[in-house]
Amino acid sequence: MNNIKANFIEQNNQITNRNQSNAMLSTRDEGCDYDWEIAKPIEESAQTMKISASVYDEDISSSHEEAKPNLGEIISENNLIISLDEKSTILRDHVTFENLGGALEITDRVLMSSVIIGSPDDYHNWAVDLARLKLTEAACRILERGISEYPSAVELLADYLFYGREIGSPAVRDNTIKYYKVLQMIPHDYWTWRAYSFSLEFLLDWRDRRDYTKPDMFEGEVERLIKAYYSNIKDDERPYLMEARINSRVNQPKTEEILKLAHENLKSCPLCSLRYAELLLNRATNIIDYKEVYEYLEKSLWQVSDFEVDHGYIYFLKGLCLIRFFKEKENNTDVDSQINEIYQCFRIAEDEGMRLLPRHRVVIRKEIRILEILTGIDYE
Repeated sequence: MNNIKANFIEQNNQITNRNQSNAMLSTRDEGCDYDWEIAKPIEESAQTMKISASVYDEDISSSHEEAKPNLGEIISENNLIISLDEKSTILRDHVTFENLGGALEITDRVLMSSVIIGSPDDYHNWAVDLARLKLTEAACRILERGISEYPSAVELLADYLFYGREIGSPAVRDNTIKYYKVLQMIPHDYWTWRAYSFSLEFLLDWRDRRDYTKPDMFEGEVERLIKAYYSNIKDDERPYLMEARINSRVNQPKTEEILKLAHENLKSCPLCSLRYAELLLNRATNIIDYKEVYEYLEKSLWQVSDFEVDHGYIYFLKGLCLIRFFKEKENNTDVDSQINEIYQCFRIAEDEGMRLLPRHRVVIRKEIRILEILTGIDYE
């Protein structure tokens, strides 16, 4: 273990020196968060944590168009030495969901090059860009190349655990097991939240796939990692969210207890607030329950977080709570004000930039139509 730690520290120092001495190595996103819409390791709801997955802006000025080569010219390049950060910029500028082939061709060109100039952060960022385009297999190929260059890069190993579990290839599955074991040998002093969350995601996936007639090679690992997560990532809601997720399938009361504990121990935990509001809404039976849901939705909106909390989804849930308040209120004398408040929540939720799920839009349309008939107040 001491040799492993010594080797890791030596390599970590080499990476640091290389980053400092080579101006071409980008650190544009050292702390970049995952797109939790496509990578949702913390909560089962796709809405609970959603960082922007919008297609990159294509409204490029004419001067920029003249300065940048077109996609065909980029793909036709035959560079033996490629700057990963430079190609990543091209990927963002030229590739959309409607042009996924371009992303794959650029990625293939990168992987074919003899030398790739790039730091672990560059490999991480490229993999995230591909994953946002739902190209997780290509993301894994980039990560494999990155790990071959930086075999002890914690973020790259963690990334592979997360994306690799989505791919059914036996080779990729073997790699996830191999990289998980490598990651566990690296001292936890160097671990990030991704290392903990994605290791635990790997173990949950392993639990779902394992043959229970055979011994579990990872027995006791979940409990060990959760304990280490709380110990090493302090004053952060992510360990609470991960433990809540682990318990959500088998112990709902325990899940709610963990999320409420986060509120007691942390100054700010908007994602825990939103998740708790979701769970409470699913079992709400009276106006008191709905008021508590509304309270936690408000907390989620206004508390500070490293993640971008999905405001559209929160306003969708707020609108549903306000409908319940409206229906429960007797002798309504302020119908217009109450209905307009509901409509305002739904307008925010339906805004194009909010990316509300289609099934939630269907619910909004149904509820609005009912309110229009009951009150005579048009939505539009």
